[in-house]
Amino acid sequence: MTAGLRGQRLVTAFGFALVVGWILLAKLLAYERLGTTSDLYSTYQLATTWLDGNFLYENAFGHHLSMHTYFLTPLLAVVAVPFGPPGLLGLVALSAGASFVAAQRILEDQGWSSASAGGVGLVLLLCPLSFHLYFDSLYGFHIELLAPALSLWLLVFLLRGRTVPALAMAFSLILMKEEIPLLVAVVAGIGFCESWIGGRALDGPERRRAIRRASLYTLALAVVGLAFCMAILEANQRVGPSWGSFSRLVETRGEGIGDATSLVAFALANAGSWFSFTLEKGWLALLFFGSFGAILFRPHYVVLGFGLSITAWMMRDDPLWPARLAPTWSFLLCVSVLGAGSARRLPRSLGGGRIPVVALGLLASVVVVASLGWQWSVAPSSKQVYTLKTGSAYSAADRADADHTFAYYEAARGPADPVIAATLLFRYADADHLYWSDRLENAPFIEWILWDGDFDFSSSRLAEERYAIEWREGRFVLYRRRGAG
Repeated sequence: MTAGLRGQRLVTAFGFALVVGWILLAKLLAYERLGTTSDLYSTYQLATTWLDGNFLYENAFGHHLSMHTYFLTPLLAVVAVPFGPPGLLGLVALSAGASFVAAQRILEDQGWSSASAGGVGLVLLLCPLSFHLYFDSLYGFHIELLAPALSLWLLVFLLRGRTVPALAMAFSLILMKEEIPLLVAVVAGIGFCESWIGGRALDGPERRRAIRRASLYTLALAVVGLAFCMAILEANQRVGPSWGSFSRLVETRGEGIGDATSLVAFALANAGSWFSFTLEKGWLALLFFGSFGAILFRPHYVVLGFGLSITAWMMRDDPLWPARLAPTWSFLLCVSVLGAGSARRLPRSLGGGRIPVVALGLLASVVVVASLGWQWSVAPSSKQVYTLKTGSAYSAADRADADHTFAYYEAARGPADPVIAATLLFRYADADHLYWSDRLENAPFIEWILWDGDFDFSSSRLAEERYAIEWREGRFVLYRRRGAG
């Protein structure tokens, strides 16, 4: 092994370990301090219930194919089964590390040294927006958090003209969720454009033809994947307690939208509302500061990436909510690493010399500092990751009371006892048999109730006379169904 290769691997290993370790520690601390709920546990069930014959089923909304095409989720059983919900937190951290490695590879392919590429990669993966995304405050996990890593590796393979691995990455992304084929199409579009405008790293007609070929195949797969996902949702509208994929869209309620064709027609007819929404939510500022100004090197990509805001508009969600931010952040990472390559070549194109280099260096520093400041202002949850002081609704004394109270449940529960828990107490419940207290329509008899304070039976489907308090300590109460055990 040459000294250069050894140094490259050392930089990669250090950056990967730093990104993974920092994010993983923050997420595990939040989990331990009762700072996770909802999606982390429902995703765990979606990832594991197929092993018992229920494909894409969880206990809150039932069969999920009427809401989302989470075809990638069952594969997460590889980490969910042996490690439980924390395994999914670890997977998010590993995917962030994989994003760093992919970003470093793209930068190196554009002529950056390993050390410089690693430094830029660390800025991108340790910046406030990145920490905000991967921390995913309160929820802990959304399948979309894996999109940045897969998108960057898709771009790696596209820019190297490697069709087969590019299609493998694209296929994995398409399996993630119904709107993610749009992201695949955007990355394919980036690859195609770069084959025409990319720098010397892409020199050679054969290399550029390979990139175009891989990009066009990927784009075709994205179109087919989007059509397939829409067909699945149309065929599975509102099953059981599910809201239904089309009926849950806030923007289209009352419009009679029930299939992909009418959805596309609605989006085109209301493009003005869509555009106004993105402006009101500061999407252009997100593109500039989120890419550290790199979007200026590829301004036409603003149009290319606009479609990624459609879900936030349809759902009237904050575009910075991690589940909505993930596709846009994936896009911004791609733009950032390509823009960094252009920035590196800029002094040479201006004729070289010390003055242009110093001036551009100062300008870049100002843009980076301004971008970090803007990101810090819109992503306050990142502070919890930087300081590792993850927020919690409970004090250390409260958590000690909860540990003591629900340790009895852990010791006494049966292997398949159905349980409900207060929102922030899900960690104590058996995740395989956890039910949501506000969605008990199809639930079996609940054996245990893990609650913060006295449970309000009057607002639930449970009869108070059927339950007795098994343990109470501090603010926490453990109920058990009478006659059980």
